[in-house]
Amino acid sequence: MYEWGQNIKKRRAQQIRSIQQGQLIHPEYPVSKEWELPEGTAFWKSPSSKKRSSHKWIRKLTIQSILSLMLFVVTYLIFQNNSTLSDQAQEFVTEVMSRSFHFEEMTAWYQENIGTNPTILPAFRPEEKQSSIWISPVAGKIVLPFNEKRNGVVIRTPQDAKVVAPANGRVIFVGEKEGIGRTVILQHEDGKRTWLSLLDSYDVSTKQQVKKGEPIGVAGLKSGQSLVYVALQQNGKFINPTEVIPFD
Repeated sequence: MYEWGQNIKKRRAQQIRSIQQGQLIHPEYPVSKEWELPEGTAFWKSPSSKKRSSHKWIRKLTIQSILSLMLFVVTYLIFQNNSTLSDQAQEFVTEVMSRSFHFEEMTAWYQENIGTNPTILPAFRPEEKQSSIWISPVAGKIVLPFNEKRNGVVIRTPQDAKVVAPANGRVIFVGEKEGIGRTVILQHEDGKRTWLSLLDSYDVSTKQQVKKGEPIGVAGLKSGQSLVYVALQQNGKFINPTEVIPFD
């Protein structure tokens, strides 16, 4: 009886050691090889870095899409409203979206590090002159040149001469201006604004998109002469329009 009890204790001690060492209690029951795991294998694996990166990219894209949609809706509502406040907002949005980017520093860096001119984009092409973007808004001769008081030039034209858009843009004002009469102001893609005044009539309306050469109006008569006033504004300051516009 004593020997039988000692055998039971020995078997229990052996079973405990087997469990502690990760061995099978009953080796007579073999385990399939497909259930065997390499040493050091973790049962709970953390997501791979590739999977985490994919989830992060999807989340970022979703946020950007939502913000873009919200911005589009707000911009659409601004341009559908005709209040004074919305007109100011429209002018601000147009100015920001059409503001030109200065590539001089980037071009210099490219030339220094790459050794050639970056001619892939039109904005990088140094041979493209600014004057090729603009045309004269009306045929005629400048009779009053630019100065700080006049802020523009006055052109004598043939009677009933057509006045056209000197560059692509958007009409932001149509109406009367003190001292220069009927006026059309265009907001251009590069942020500049053209003032065309002393007109007899208009062919455009506010918020209208116009292309270079598209009719704006007809020259008016002042003191028995057919005249057109042309001014160019950049960053809120009037500049000499002859430096940008190739007048005839």
